[in-house]
Amino acid sequence: MPRLGGRAIRTNVKTMDDVRRSLQMLDLSIQTVVEEGSGFMVKITDYVALTANRWAYSGYRQRYSSTGAGEWEDDPAHPDLLEFCIYNTIETNNVATAGIRGNSVNSAGEDYPDGFYLQPVGGLKGQDVDPHQVVTRCWRVSDLGEQGEYAICYENSDDGVCSIDQGLLVTVGSEETFVGMNNYESEALFAGF
Repeated sequence: MPRLGGRAIRTNVKTMDDVRRSLQMLDLSIQTVVEEGSGFMVKITDYVALTANRWAYSGYRQRYSSTGAGEWEDDPAHPDLLEFCIYNTIETNNVATAGIRGNSVNSAGEDYPDGFYLQPVGGLKGQDVDPHQVVTRCWRVSDLGEQGEYAICYENSDDGVCSIDQGLLVTVGSEETFVGMNNYESEALFAGF
């Protein structure tokens, strides 16, 4: 018997209804294989903290917009919210104490700015960037829980508030501008001022 994605496809066709049922089974099997293999796009809409530096996310499945141009939209074929069942693989080994995180930033390093913290995907709620702006690839990884569990792989950022000793006072013409620092590249960029 032919197999697709580990499922047997029956070839015992007698009527047009049998053909339709067989095609529907084949379509569902192909959809399952594609979803499990390549995943789907998801828009992150919310998060809750699991521990310090690890979060569970919520989101809606996305489809590529008919307008193109890199635009995504909610997928009407999958309207249900995946509620706090999406986990970021990059956060897997993060610990609550300072140290090297999944994004490869060492928060215990002497040059790590005071007032900076690891951010959830998309940034903190109420900050400049709302978490619902992130669209990323997502895979179903288990059938645990009511909706199953899903994985994304998205780099967290570090952000916070710089103090005056963590930046440069740049003078251009007669105007002084403070430029907050969190890496050496920015310092090198302004070294000529």
